[in-house]
Amino acid sequence: HKITHESYNAIAKMSGAYKFCFGNRFSTFTHKHIYFQLKIGELFPVVSNRSTTAAALTQLEYSCIKVHSSLLRLEDLNTNYQLQLLVDWLHANKINASILYWAAAETIILFVVTIGQVVVLKRFFTE
Repeated sequence: HKITHESYNAIAKMSGAYKFCFGNRFSTFTHKHIYFQLKIGELFPVVSNRSTTAAALTQLEYSCIKVHSSLLRLEDLNTNYQLQLLVDWLHANKINASILYWAAAETIILFVVTIGQVVVLKRFFTE
């Protein structure tokens, strides 16, 4: 099956340089676009822990947590949208370049054939 999006979470237990390895199982002929995002650090809670008391969250605290989680989700969706936009833009530029080269080749062939026909017709009527 073709994988278009995959997520992998890992915790780096040692400091230093890390390497990434990507597989190309399906096709070695086409170009692949790979994006990876490193999130460093921990997310701190929006509302401080109340380990001393077992009180319920106030409406304001609950709203802050909901807004925070919604903004994190929105950030991920925006990143995915921008990535898809970039991939589509690169694909459109590749197609545009191919069409440009094909049109230039057809134009050159058209001029060569036209000049060839003019030369043949001149020889035909001058003899």
